[in-house]
Amino acid sequence: MTEGHVWAIALAGGLVLPVSFFSLSLSSRYTHPSNVSLLMFLETVLGPIWIWAGTGIQPTPSMLAGGVIVIVSLAFSLWHTGRR
Repeated sequence: MTEGHVWAIALAGGLVLPVSFFSLSLSSRYTHPSNVSLLMFLETVLGPIWIWAGTGIQPTPSMLAGGVIVIVSLAFSLWHTGRR
């Protein structure tokens, strides 16, 4: 915090978190809560990608493979649920 990144922490705590949690609670009105919980896995998958884009720390191949597995299984689950 001594390096001048207080604004980023304030932005995340004051805007990003309330908006994201409000969106999550609102989304369960329009889709099944199980779909909402599955979509929350995207945070885990996309987190390393955002870090890579913001700081340049490259994810390992195993991290990328795990992310692909989660995204493909999530897409298949949502597609299969939508067909029923």
